[in-house]
Amino acid sequence: MNPLLSYFINTLISTMEKDYGIPISEISYQINRATRGLNMLVASIQLVLFLVICFFGYRLLKKIITVAGALMGFIIGAIAGILLVDLFRFEPWTILVTAFGFMLLFGFLAFKLYRLGIFLHYFLSGTLMFGVILAVFGVNSIWVVLGVAAGFGIVLGILSLIYSKMYIIISSAIMGGLNAGAAVCVLIENYKDGVKILIGLILALLGALYQLWYENKKTNTVKETNNHTSEGCIAVTKEMIGAKIICAKCGVQLNGISKFCPECGNSLYSLDKHIEKKRDFCQTCGARIMDHSKFCIKCGSKV
Repeated sequence: MNPLLSYFINTLISTMEKDYGIPISEISYQINRATRGLNMLVASIQLVLFLVICFFGYRLLKKIITVAGALMGFIIGAIAGILLVDLFRFEPWTILVTAFGFMLLFGFLAFKLYRLGIFLHYFLSGTLMFGVILAVFGVNSIWVVLGVAAGFGIVLGILSLIYSKMYIIISSAIMGGLNAGAAVCVLIENYKDGVKILIGLILALLGALYQLWYENKKTNTVKETNNHTSEGCIAVTKEMIGAKIICAKCGVQLNGISKFCPECGNSLYSLDKHIEKKRDFCQTCGARIMDHSKFCIKCGSKV
């Protein structure tokens, strides 16, 4: 601050405190304290939200897209309301009506038209981001900025649909990690850009690795479940061939198709082809199988 201006402010505060009894210093201290506490609260909320996006972005994508669509609709609706008030002399409450109306409409469309919501989210995000970059680098023509930024947004939106899973995981991890890093710096009161970026990149890397690990684990689980299901169906089909089914545990002859024996509760088939159950009775004639026998002594069927 300019030394002369600083001297003038300090003199003014001192005069008001001595002559008028107004505790300016105490008021200023309380305001700064309240502002600091508010900043900490906001930073804590931001940290939680962006960590969720960083580590669970792909799983929560539909909800995120819905919220983003609703916020986008609110902004567009507010702008439309302001234009209606300025150009057509509508009542000021029109702004709130159009804002909330567009918010509900865009949120509903984003939820129902999921892939369209993904495209619009990344299209508008890419357009805004690239537009800001062009403005920072001194591009003054609004039409050039809008045209180039919109083209970049379209490319970003198309890529998000083609490589949706990988693209969304990486982008949500980066966005969530960098913003969470900024929130951490506010909480620790370290505002150096290098520290902010370093923390953000570490969180982004951890978030991307966790999301990739989880999605890969989920895909493998689904494949294993499908394999077991198909094996179980094949086993059941083989057991169903023939006019009669005989329980391998108690020898009761069963009519129709059963999964469990009504007499002893034995499972009549297995979903795992690697599990071999000991058969006490021949599945062809119902005769008792001798220990260590490979063929039935009554009908010669293979055990």
